[in-house]
Amino acid sequence: MKQACWRSNVAVAVAAIVVIAVVDVAACGKTETAAKKSLGATCAAAADCTTGNCVDQVCCNTRCDGGCERCDYQPNVGSCTAVPTGQDPDNDCADQGSATCGTNGTCNGNRSCSYYSSSFVCVAAMCEGAVLRPARNCDGVGACSPVVDAGTDCTPYGCDNTTGCTTSCVPDGGVAACASNASCVVENDAGVCKGQTSANCTSNAQCLSSACDGGLCQ
Repeated sequence: MKQACWRSNVAVAVAAIVVIAVVDVAACGKTETAAKKSLGATCAAAADCTTGNCVDQVCCNTRCDGGCERCDYQPNVGSCTAVPTGQDPDNDCADQGSATCGTNGTCNGNRSCSYYSSSFVCVAAMCEGAVLRPARNCDGVGACSPVVDAGTDCTPYGCDNTTGCTTSCVPDGGVAACASNASCVVENDAGVCKGQTSANCTSNAQCLSSACDGGLCQ
């Protein structure tokens, strides 16, 4: 078996090199030294660095292997640093789409991924019969905000997913501008929706019978 030769207490003056390591060689009588590089120096492998960490092609103070962090940012080259808000150079964060309220494809500046903010709609406003349910927005931490508003009852008018509660109608126009239990009639030269018997109402003017009692058209 070949014996490794070691030479101790070797000091070699080389600019910008702070540590000299003696390398085991195969044949006795021959020794080689490998220079270890300091923080922030360019490297190709962990063995190049005094810290044993070569990250983003520089000698780093830690392994810096978490999400949304790098070791080559100025002015802190060599120090593991959080990726700034809105950036994601290593594609650590998936863009899950605003409808999911999940991650938006960027880092949050705190070594984590950012989520879609409350300015993004996750559920659009929509009609349920004559009731207009309001839109819901993301909560900024990965979920769609819960329902907190029962919505607007458009009765006796109808509801349109695009425009919301209708405000006029055309008699016999074939357009469902009124609620299902209301009819379109002409009043003061304009089409208006009037509730039929048992339709919800808040005033006599909302009813075909001009009689609203107990919240129902008579």
